Formats: sequence, C-alpha cells, structure tokens
Amino acid sequence: MLGYRCAMDKIDDDFSELHGTEWADASRSVTPEQLKVVIVDDDKLMQRLVGRALASFGFTQVVVADDGAAGLEAAARERPDIIISDYHMPGMHGLEMVEALRSDSALDHA
Repeated sequence: MLGYRCAMDKIDDDFSELHGTEWADASRSVTPEQLKVVIVDDDKLMQRLVGRALASFGFTQVVVADDGAAGLEAAARERPDIIISDYHMPGMHGLEMVEALRSDSALDHA
C-alpha cells in the first residue's frame, strides 16, 4: 500500500508541475471505501482477482456481474462510480455494454 501511495503522490506532483498549480484539497477527499465499483466479467477467477485487488486498495463497495446485460442491471441498481469490464463475454460483450451505458443519461457518469 505504501508503494501505491508514493506512486500516486509522484503522479500528483508531476501533474502540478505541468499545470503550475496544486491539486485542490477537495480532490483528495474521496476515499476508495466511498466509491462503488461494478466488475463485469464472465470469468469467475478474474472476478475474484480484480475484487481482491480492489479490496487491497480499500474498496469495500464492489458488485460483480457475469455478463454485459447483468452489468447494465447492476449499474442501474447500484449507480457505480467505476465499472471494470471484460470485453469478450457471451451475449452482450463489453463494448456493447459501454455503448448502452453511454446512451442512458442516468448511467453515463460511470
């Protein structure tokens, strides 16, 4: 975790140097446990791996969906901040799901 935080601080410093301004304090106020994440993947192993990685970074609100259609349902129900999706899935693949999300103004923020 310490390595991750140091890497993010370096990115923040680089960004500030490029734009000549410091990040606003408000940008640092959102923590992983406040964000909802939906993982969309038909592979159970990948669901577990991504879920564990997110948990190791402090994400606690993680929902899993098995395909694009279930991902759309989860997005409508949960209103996630982040959606992590596989591309190749049976039925509705990842790109079709993203296109459907973008066409729905209520879900376009994720």
